[in-house]
Amino acid sequence: MDKLSYRILKFISQHEKSKLADLIDQFGANAEKSISYLESNGFISSAKIGRGYLGKDAHFTSIGIYSVTSSGLSFLQAHPRQTFDRWLTRILAIWGAITGTVALLLELMQ
Repeated sequence: MDKLSYRILKFISQHEKSKLADLIDQFGANAEKSISYLESNGFISSAKIGRGYLGKDAHFTSIGIYSVTSSGLSFLQAHPRQTFDRWLTRILAIWGAITGTVALLLELMQ
């Protein structure tokens, strides 16, 4: 699963139910591809609920509402993707590389 699909799955799970238009507004045009991936693999389910106004021509269409399935919730629990820990680790590694390089250069200059 790519990052966008994971973010969409997490967004839907936090909001319980999400409309397709809201997901596209939040994540951009590429969201439809990720949503179809999530739906085909059983992570989310869609329900056609209600009627929505679409454009100036007074066309009405059903609105797709997405919710997370039990397999989607279990995937989120199994793969938490803690981004804070990842960024903290990267920052500390870069800081260590810089200080190590500076210390080595100072040692060589003496």
